[in-house]
Amino acid sequence: LLTRSMRKEMPQIDLGDLVFFQITLFKKNPVNQDNTQNLAQNLMSMKMAESALRYLDIYHEADSSSLVINTLRAKALLLNNKTKESIAEYEKLIETGCKNAENYYNRFIQELSE
Repeated sequence: LLTRSMRKEMPQIDLGDLVFFQITLFKKNPVNQDNTQNLAQNLMSMKMAESALRYLDIYHEADSSSLVINTLRAKALLLNNKTKESIAEYEKLIETGCKNAENYYNRFIQELSE
């Protein structure tokens, strides 16, 4: 929430600076879902999916119940060419009724078949 409001209040802030701040917050509280979500999304948008996966895995080890984090983790696994793990994660999410994961998974399967 804090980093989102920073981005609104200071649109000129560099994404790299914002990620540095998010990493600092993550080190203090690795189970802050909002910060971890924004950090992972920013890292993936910067083509740093390996780093995003590392932070998502740390969060996942502490709390594996977050559908938002687990959906991002499935995406990060895919971006890191860990296809089998990604599919398994998406399938677990779909079993829980997570529609967002189902949408990503269906898009992924469609791309594979093209």
